[in-house]
Amino acid sequence: MKTTLGILSALLLILSGCAPQSSTKPSPPSRTSRFVYVLNSGENTIAQFQLNTEGSLAPLVTPKVATGSCPRMMVIDKKGEHVYVGNYCDDTISQFQVGPDGSLSEIATPVAIPSLAEAMVLSPDGRFIYTTSFQDGSISRYQIATDGTLSLVGVTSHPDLPLNLVFSSSGKYAYVASLGIDDITQYAVQADGSLSLLSPATVPTQSCPSGPLGVKTLQGQEYVYVLSCAGAHIENYKINQDGTLNSMGVVSTGLFPLNFAFSSANVYTANIGDGSISSYTIQKDGGLLHLSETSIPSGLAPENVEIDDLNNEVYILDSFSNKILRYTVNTNGTLNAEPNLLIGSGIAPTRIVFK
Repeated sequence: MKTTLGILSALLLILSGCAPQSSTKPSPPSRTSRFVYVLNSGENTIAQFQLNTEGSLAPLVTPKVATGSCPRMMVIDKKGEHVYVGNYCDDTISQFQVGPDGSLSEIATPVAIPSLAEAMVLSPDGRFIYTTSFQDGSISRYQIATDGTLSLVGVTSHPDLPLNLVFSSSGKYAYVASLGIDDITQYAVQADGSLSLLSPATVPTQSCPSGPLGVKTLQGQEYVYVLSCAGAHIENYKINQDGTLNSMGVVSTGLFPLNFAFSSANVYTANIGDGSISSYTIQKDGGLLHLSETSIPSGLAPENVEIDDLNNEVYILDSFSNKILRYTVNTNGTLNAEPNLLIGSGIAPTRIVFK
């Protein structure tokens, strides 16, 4: 089963204890202060922190705010003014405004979304949020108003049971990994944000693509990257001028990769099956090169990985141990664990965003 929910249930029975790798390399002397939000799926909250210049994560005056039931997705808008949370069990999106002090406040009644929404994605132009529902077989489009509230403006039928979605960097095209087929579905994005199938409508993959999907632009050429949990690899594609994809090959990951994050020169995957991070350099042709044959230990159940691009650091959320792990990025892209940062945020942290 490709869904994150099914994979987690099976894996929690076999996870072995792996502690973050310690490092003697000192932490950077100073960081850019910013706000950090961590979504806790096990307790229906968002933990709110301020990252201080010395590197500590200090809870805000109100340390947590409530979400809907079973929150699993979280995005922040392009201006950093609003945060949106997809709630899996009650089929809603919670809408929050970011205050001057970084605190979140709910701005409207949660918006209804189709059942079993697996992904929630912000469009590159910041005008829309898209959700995928594999139960309804649809992709829904919500317009973001000037006050940050959402309204449903369109639905695209996708009977192949969509799981994950990504847009090209230009915003002209969208690509979907689905539960029902082992292909990637290719769409053109119209001026109003609606989706229309390209020709051909799908491109084959080398194994069942579960996603998430990522994009990267190198010297004007765009590439798409797709995770395969079952195959334990990343497949990368070149985007042609008409938006269709050409497969460029695959690279192996750790066991059951659930998420990945891109920096300017590197890619990092969170592998929940063996509690590790895999690290890669992005080549000029879009291909990925392993930085090391050995993956880096990253807790018991690393479910999500994100990059703090302002401070050149990688964060891992360990959903089994309820911990936040942090790694400094060396000049060659390799990682060093920070043993001085191993803090709890809440029960089952699954997403992290920065402002």
